[in-house]
Amino acid sequence: MVALEILSELGYDYLYGPDIAPETEDAGRDDFGTVILPRRLRAAVDILNPGIPAGAREEAIKKVLRSESQDLVHNNRSFHNMLVNGVDVEYQGQDGETIYDKVWLFDFSEPAENEFLAVNQFTIIEEGTTGLACMPDGDRKCVVVWHTQGSGKSLSMVFYTGKLALELDNPTIVVLTDRKDLDGQLFDNFARCSEILRQQPVQAETRLTLESFFQSLREGLYLRQFRNSHPKMKKTSFLYSPKGEILL
Repeated sequence: MVALEILSELGYDYLYGPDIAPETEDAGRDDFGTVILPRRLRAAVDILNPGIPAGAREEAIKKVLRSESQDLVHNNRSFHNMLVNGVDVEYQGQDGETIYDKVWLFDFSEPAENEFLAVNQFTIIEEGTTGLACMPDGDRKCVVVWHTQGSGKSLSMVFYTGKLALELDNPTIVVLTDRKDLDGQLFDNFARCSEILRQQPVQAETRLTLESFFQSLREGLYLRQFRNSHPKMKKTSFLYSPKGEILL
């Protein structure tokens, strides 16, 4: 109930699970195995896509409800792509030409116009926020997150980095690690989640490689192992970039 109270304070509408259970007057789904509430999904799609023909909107809804494979990871990637980038549809225009368009499931330009719903059969907890620390007029102080062993730190960092990339319009992000094995582990996980990051990460093998990226003003996501006691690094040595938005 604590989680539901927090969500309610954040603006979520609350539904008691049994009230929308299958075979009830206000049933929101045909069975408990259905996570998506089709009736509410159709209502949202109609509101967000008034210029798309009804048939194309219905086809988009079928794509959302249909699982493409038995692989859960593949299905999750597919749904995430539709949620973030829209559902690809095609339909015939007035002149008979084929029109390729997108059906949107979420209003990213006006987030408050979306419907946020909490049902007491699911616990939804979201941690981490970009806040104002990294904004041009912010205090430059971000939250410190302590990761215990086995806590899923790689994915936590992926999701947080994805938020930063979206919130700050694709800034330059540098991830520093203190161990070679950790550097490789993080890079592999970041590379597998390029859809969330909206870019392919680059692993800087040397300090000079990283510095060349900075000097070229290339935006991107870079991972690099940092060794404080590098024998060739002077105490006054530092990396310089004329670019302003670099998140370390």
